[in-house]
Amino acid sequence: MLIALFITLPTVHAVDFKGYSAEDIESGTNTGTGIWLAVQDKQHFALYTPPLAGITAGGIILLHNQGGHPDWPAVIRPLREQLPREGWATLSIYSPQLDLINEPEQIPGAISAQINAGYDYLSNQGFNNVILIGHGSGASAGAMYLKDNKGIRGFVAISLGAPVGKALPLLDQALENIDIPIFDIYGSQDLYTVTHGADKRALSARKSGENKPQEQRLRQNLELATEPGNKVQGYIIYRQFEVLGANHSFTGYDAYLVKRIEGWLNRHARGVIVSGR
Repeated sequence: MLIALFITLPTVHAVDFKGYSAEDIESGTNTGTGIWLAVQDKQHFALYTPPLAGITAGGIILLHNQGGHPDWPAVIRPLREQLPREGWATLSIYSPQLDLINEPEQIPGAISAQINAGYDYLSNQGFNNVILIGHGSGASAGAMYLKDNKGIRGFVAISLGAPVGKALPLLDQALENIDIPIFDIYGSQDLYTVTHGADKRALSARKSGENKPQEQRLRQNLELATEPGNKVQGYIIYRQFEVLGANHSFTGYDAYLVKRIEGWLNRHARGVIVSGR
């Protein structure tokens, strides 16, 4: 069963990522193993790195930005390589080209099969505590996917935003319906759509708690909900953080970004098991 779903990287496949093949990407990595995820009738390349610490915290699915690949040097590679040192398995998957301007309503369908395959892979490796981390368009796609969550425990959205147009209301709607902890982190020198949409994102995310029945709003994370910096309506925890000086690629801020995300994961998502999908 497992072999039919997840195939160790064969040399016969060749996928082009902006001039790089899957073999090029894997041979250039210091950590991790290339695998192929069966997504519908196609094979999609991904990089898997097991936990490198003595403890296991869970599994993380990474979604790269538009035009990137599973080992993209900006944002993705530092997280992919460093989080395993804190006990997290990382699975950086291929994110298809997504049209945020003209066809944003197609995004959940375009990305869901890849995320589901990644989730199943991590589950088969024994990780029931799965977190989704996306950068740029990967964060937007992740948010739209999580509107109908299927077992993901937490969501880290790096440089989350959407261009003016049809994508904005869809992103707002998604944030209003995500009922898991969210870490919305971006740079002060980020894209205009990211920095100027920060207040609106926070407002939309807080509505998720307001839309829950009272017994659900009072049931989870009450202690964390009272901590400074956590914008919450009693049910979900929404944390927004601006990294002063950082741009969309977090150039020169890689280590700081990883440290901030590690801290959030340890506090809000470490070792929590979600039953069934």
